[in-house]
Order: sequence, then structure tokens, then C-alpha cells
Amino acid sequence: MMTRMTLLLLLFAAGMSAAEKKAGILFTVTNPAPISRTMETVSVDLQGVFLAYPEWKNDAMAVFQAKTEIVSQSIDNDQDGIDDELIFQASFKPNETRQFELYRRPASSVPPSRQVDVQYVLPRQDLAWENDRIAFRVYGSVLAGNVDNGTDVWTKRVRYPIVAKWYKESEGSLPGKDTYHQDRGEGADFFSVGRSLGAGSAGILWNGRLIQPGLFSHHRIITNGPIRLTAELIYTGLRIDTAGYTVVKRITLDAGEQLNRIEEEYLSNFDRSPLKLVAGLVKRANTVITRNEASRFLALWGSTNADSVNGSLGTAVLFPAGTAIGFFDDTLHYFMSREITQGRKIMYYSGAAWSRMGDITTKDAWEQYLTMTAVRLANPLKIAFKR
Repeated sequence: MMTRMTLLLLLFAAGMSAAEKKAGILFTVTNPAPISRTMETVSVDLQGVFLAYPEWKNDAMAVFQAKTEIVSQSIDNDQDGIDDELIFQASFKPNETRQFELYRRPASSVPPSRQVDVQYVLPRQDLAWENDRIAFRVYGSVLAGNVDNGTDVWTKRVRYPIVAKWYKESEGSLPGKDTYHQDRGEGADFFSVGRSLGAGSAGILWNGRLIQPGLFSHHRIITNGPIRLTAELIYTGLRIDTAGYTVVKRITLDAGEQLNRIEEEYLSNFDRSPLKLVAGLVKRANTVITRNEASRFLALWGSTNADSVNGSLGTAVLFPAGTAIGFFDDTLHYFMSREITQGRKIMYYSGAAWSRMGDITTKDAWEQYLTMTAVRLANPLKIAFKR
């Protein structure tokens, strides 16, 4: 999963010989949970590695298993010009430990095909992103129409990227007549957002009223594949009582996942803490809602739209363990809520699954995926370096 994996660096006496360096850095990854994990993202703290092995500090790193290079991705999370983590994906049996090695990245490495993509799309000023299972977008311009900060779902049924292609094919379409609203074999945008929170965006509940931050005003793309995408959005239109707020929202999606990791921070010169954050799912016809307190998720499953040929769509919000949560509804949304403090980052997960993609095809399968995601979050993979 996209959570920060536990990193156990076993520090040794300083210094390694040239022969040792050439041999690579051995490490193990352990699945501490009694569940299988399929192509889960493993995160190696590069700064921790370079602290323990300073002679590798200026090297671009790659991950190997049984002398074969695994697709990996270096990420500079704080955009200071220094890579912070190296990620790769691997599968694990229940309670399994597997061994890997770090080497200098070979000059002959062939760039892998990208499983994720994020695009800032002009002239609409949308931010749209996808992985090999699902796609999403949020709006940044009044060109988008009568919308707010809601998350739109693009239901795709192909593994390759479609976001840029669908926008390109729709250029010149009349307002509301974009070609990506029709399934031409790859999927379509069947989802209706309007001024709602859509598929798991958040707002603030103040005096019994949902307050949303409007459209994003700034963006930056932090990383874009091949395994993970991360983008940051800034909203400046949120007003709570007489206080103006800036909302910083960071979205992360990995290959193979249905859920985005959402990190949000609410900033203001006027403190109205505690605030009640609500993440919402817009209500849809012919759907069933599930509120799971034990696994801390809210899940909606049912008809994608009025045409049964388009299958079923699930949307969900999941809050990690550690804070009190609540469930409630209004006329437009199902909500999950929690209290937040101004200036402190909060994290939650939201996303969707479409039955016609073939990965998750039933309500039970959707809820099982969410339950297992909660287990994975509570039991992060453990990394130990050794010599």
C-alpha cells in the first residue's frame, strides 16, 4: 500500500570495501500480517540508506531480486532536489520474508512502461490522473461548469493510460458533449459530480453546513511514474465563519490500487480548531451504502448509470486507525467525519472500482478489498538491512 513502510536500518561499523560495495546492499522485506499481498509498493528510505552507507550517496539506486532488476522509482517528495525514497512492488505470502539487493542503477536500464499518469490539462485546467485500474479528475477552472472540489471518476477498462488520449479526442467538442462520455471500447466518464464531493473529496462541516473550498488555484506534479504518481493542489477559496483558509491537498496513487492516498492541511491566520472534516460520497440511484466501523470505511456500490450494460461502480472513503470517526448523511452525500486541527496534516483514502474493468466485480469483492486495505495499513511491510 501507499503508506510509509517501516524501515529498520541495522547500522554496522563504518566503511565498506570496494568489493563489498560492488556486491550491493542486502535487505529483507517482511509481511507481518497473516494475509497475502499482491504487488504491493515497498518504500525504501534513501536518506536512511545513505546515512548508513555514505559511500553510496551519489549513486542512482536500483532494486534487484535474484540478480534481476525490478522496476523501481526514485521520488523527491519535498522537491528539494534530493531523492527521499526508492519504491518498487513485490508480492508476499502471509508472514513471508523476501530478500532484495540495492545496486547502482545500470546505465543499460530500459525505462519501463508507465502504469500511472497525471496530467494538467489545458485549456480546461483540470488535473486528471490514472493507474492501470481507474482514473480520476478534479477541476481548476470555471470552464468546467457548475462544479466545486469534487472528485470525478473516469471508468476505464484497459490497462494502458487513457487520460491524455481522451482529452485529445474530445478537443473541439461542444460544452457538455465531450466524446469521453461515450464508451468506445476503453471506458468512459459516466460519473456525475456537479457541486458535490464526488468520489471522496472533503470539506468542512460548520454549524451544520458543508463548506467546500471551490476550485484549485495552483498545482504541482511531484512525481509521475512508472509506479506512483503524486500531485499537490492548493485551494484558496475556503471560508469558515469570518476566517479565510488555504487548503493544501496532496494526492498519491500507485499502480494496482483502487484508492488514492489523500493528505490535506488547513492553514489560516485565524484558528477555528477543532474543525470537523467530512469526506463524502455523492449519492447515486440504485446503490447500496455500507458503513463499516471496524475497518473504518464508507462504501457505495451499485449501478454505474441508467444503462445496465455499463455494469456497477463502487466508491469509497477509508480513514486509517487512530482517530474517532463518525458517519452521517445529507440530501446529497454519505459522509465520514473526523476532527482535525489547523496546521496539522491529515490522511485518508478515497477511490473507486468499476465492474467492467474486471478486477472487482461485486459489492462483496469491493468491501473485501477495503477490509484487506485496512489490514495492510495497520500492518506495514518491514524492511531490515543486513550484511
